[in-house]
Amino acid sequence: MTDNKNIDDAQKTIAGLIAQAIEAGDGSLAETVLGSSDTALALYAAAPTAPRGTAIYIHGYMASVGSSKPAIRALLEDGWLVVALDLPGHGKSGGARLDIGDFSEYGDAVRIVADSLANAPGPFVLVGHSLGAASILSSLISMKVRSKAVVLIAPLLRIRAHSWASFGAALAKPFTKTLPGGATVRWFDAYKAWARGDPAPVLNKAIAKGTRIGFVLSGGDEAVSNAAVTKLVKRAPGSRLTVLGGMSHWEIDNDQPDPRLWQAVLALLNG
Repeated sequence: MTDNKNIDDAQKTIAGLIAQAIEAGDGSLAETVLGSSDTALALYAAAPTAPRGTAIYIHGYMASVGSSKPAIRALLEDGWLVVALDLPGHGKSGGARLDIGDFSEYGDAVRIVADSLANAPGPFVLVGHSLGAASILSSLISMKVRSKAVVLIAPLLRIRAHSWASFGAALAKPFTKTLPGGATVRWFDAYKAWARGDPAPVLNKAIAKGTRIGFVLSGGDEAVSNAAVTKLVKRAPGSRLTVLGGMSHWEIDNDQPDPRLWQAVLALLNG
C-alpha cells in the first residue's frame, strides 16, 4: 500500500471517528481500527462540548490508550479534542507484542494519524510520554502537518543504566527472545539504534517553523536518563524544560496523578 493510499484511508477513517466523538461531545471515547492484521492501528477520539483544538496523545512502552485515561481526561478538561492510538505491538493494535524492528515504525504510525487531521478542529498539538515522546520525535522528521506545540514527558532518549542494560541484553540474546520485564531482544536492538540518533536537528527545524517545544521530567526518574534530555534541550535553543521532583516515571498513568504534572504540561502546551 502506498503512503498516499495510507493517508487517504486514514483521513476517511479518522474523519468518521472525530465526527462520532464531536457528536457525542461528552468526553466518551470513540474507537475504530485503521488497517488490518499485523499493521492494524487502534484509534480513539474523545471530545468536549466545544473543542478548542486537537491534541494527539501517545502513550509509553507497555502502556496503551486503555491505561492512558487520566491523560486523556486532563486534555479533555483543558478543552482539547483528543485523538490517541495504540502504538504497534500495544493495546488493540496489530504487531508482535511489545516488539518492533525499528523505532521509525512508531514514528510512521504517529505521522499517518497526524497528517490525517487536516479537517480536525485547530490548532493542533502533540503530547507524548516516554516511548510515545520518542515516537513523536521520530514522526517529526517527515510529518507534513504543523503543530502549534509539542510536549514531551519523560522522553525515551536513553534508558537509565544504558550500558549495563545493553551488556545484559547482549548476554541474553543467544538464549532468549524476551528480556526480564517483557521487552523483546529485537525491541532493545531497535532502542539502541534509536539512542544513537540525534533528534536536535529535527527539533530545531520545528522550532524555526514556529512550533513550541516543551519537556517535562521527573527529577528522580527511574526509567529514562534525564541527563540525555537536558543535553538535548541545550542543543535545541527555544525549547523549554520543566523538572518536577518526587514523581515517578509512571505518574502519568495514575488514576489521580500528581496535579503538578498536568499543570506543567498544560502550561507548556498553552504557552
